[in-house]
Amino acid sequence: MLSALLARRVPVGVDIDRQLAHLLEGTWQRVLSPDQEILERLRGVEEHFGVRVLPEGFEATGPIRAADVLVPGAQVCFSGTVHSPRHG
Repeated sequence: MLSALLARRVPVGVDIDRQLAHLLEGTWQRVLSPDQEILERLRGVEEHFGVRVLPEGFEATGPIRAADVLVPGAQVCFSGTVHSPRHG
């Protein structure tokens, strides 16, 4: 069990399950297009550890389409490496 593994590395007095939930909440905020599988897995974690990670009443609406977010005025940040015969 993950709690047992974390217990060996977390200082005494720290609520390990709450700490795990906190880490998962941070991860959840970075999920761009949550699908039903992700929701089911996180709900299983919530039930197992007795913590809340997902926003109350959250339901998957399907994948995000580019047209939904690439609208006039949207700011886009690209990171990574570009390979181009023209620009190197």
